[in-house]
Amino acid sequence: MTSTTRRVTAKEAKEEISSLLNEIEGGGTIEVTVRGKAIARLGSPHALEENALLRAKRIAVSDIKQGKRNFTGVLVHGPYVITRRGEDVASLKAAPEAANAAAQASPQQHIVNLLERQVSNLEELRLLKEEHKRARNLRQRLDKAIKDRIQLLRNMGENAAADGFEVHFRELDMTQGA
Repeated sequence: MTSTTRRVTAKEAKEEISSLLNEIEGGGTIEVTVRGKAIARLGSPHALEENALLRAKRIAVSDIKQGKRNFTGVLVHGPYVITRRGEDVASLKAAPEAANAAAQASPQQHIVNLLERQVSNLEELRLLKEEHKRARNLRQRLDKAIKDRIQLLRNMGENAAADGFEVHFRELDMTQGA
């Protein structure tokens, strides 16, 4: 494994994220630039110091590819750990120069950066609400299937089995409602 550093633009990084992650897994490091200035570094997940790793947010490669997250915002507001199929495959942290530039940004740019983060947070909230709605719909279908099964058992004269199902169903209801 050779350790190499390659420079790519933020646009190239977003478009080629999968091949860049393969390169990182091979020991490489990627420096991401905007208008020729380094804004972030992609490297091994182990490249983050332990305290940064604990603070790091996780982002899935699929979210980057599908544009679910503002990729430039992710680059500047690290640290992040990039995951593929649930496994940590890379770390992303803002380049020191980018952190200094962010500190010296104009008040207007600071407001723009805050708004970009808000939009990203709102998108995450929207995705969580969708997931909650899917889980609620699944729970309703499961409840109906259990009630149908109990009724079927009663119709077949299997009252003891139906009573057992009802007891478990009520216990499940109580644990879900708590």
